[in-house]
Amino acid sequence: MSFFENIFYTLYNKYMYEFSPSTHIHEFYGFSEPASQKMEILIEMFHNSFVTLSYILVGIICVIAVTLYYFRSSKNLYPIHFKKSVEYLVDALFVFVPIIIVYYLTVPAVGFIINNDKLLAYVDTPFHLEVIGHQWYWTYAIACANNNYALNLVFILSDEQLLDSLQLGDEFKIEFDQLIDLEAKRAVRCFEVNKHVVLPVAELIRCDVTSEDVIHSWALPQLGVKVDAIPGRVQSISLKAERTGVFYGQCSELCGVNHGFMPSVVEFVEVDSFFDWMLKELNYRPYKAILAKISSDELEAFFSK
Repeated sequence: MSFFENIFYTLYNKYMYEFSPSTHIHEFYGFSEPASQKMEILIEMFHNSFVTLSYILVGIICVIAVTLYYFRSSKNLYPIHFKKSVEYLVDALFVFVPIIIVYYLTVPAVGFIINNDKLLAYVDTPFHLEVIGHQWYWTYAIACANNNYALNLVFILSDEQLLDSLQLGDEFKIEFDQLIDLEAKRAVRCFEVNKHVVLPVAELIRCDVTSEDVIHSWALPQLGVKVDAIPGRVQSISLKAERTGVFYGQCSELCGVNHGFMPSVVEFVEVDSFFDWMLKELNYRPYKAILAKISSDELEAFFSK
């Protein structure tokens, strides 16, 4: 990282840890309840920008009002001439005050971008989500790497045939299409889908987003995610939820006649529930592996007791 990137990154971290966002700010601005730290920071930056611009607006209105009252033609028949020192002071204020305001608004935003890029580049995670946009539905590929973190999954699935085929570093991968549910209830109409994307909560997840036809935009407002899906290009982001729940989103790029019927739904659950869901989707049943390891004589001895 360059010298200026380090400055922005340091100031952003200081900003993030010293200014804790209020739990009710999102209600004031009409945002949904944030489910990730990323969205909390975005709401806090929006709040600070709103307050700063409000002060500027009030200051400009006051200056205009004072000018119209004290310097109107009926009270100020002859123009007032200022000294050179006063003119220099006014010029300096009109230069440095906007610079300070722009600096105050820019540091958190640039630091936020640099922090996300650094997090994605240097943090390794066994969870990987691929998102592909189509007209007009999403295709997902959820992968969990077979490493020490997911070793309990390997033990549950392990039998002699599986142990021969699995190697450390292999991935358990699930692929499916997510389509709009036309029979959904009125409360979630145009938002519900045929199958939820299930992900582990409080875990960093790498997401690669692309498209196969036109430009789409994968957006989950409560998680602070909005990334364009561009054909021929892969956009990588990090995804992490701080609480469990079902989070709804839609395509946020005008992609055709059925643009408004392209929802996306992600459900975050506990890690053990995520592995249970993955086992079910992979059509593995742990009890089959257990029964395969128990001989028929042992079963008869067990049930004869």
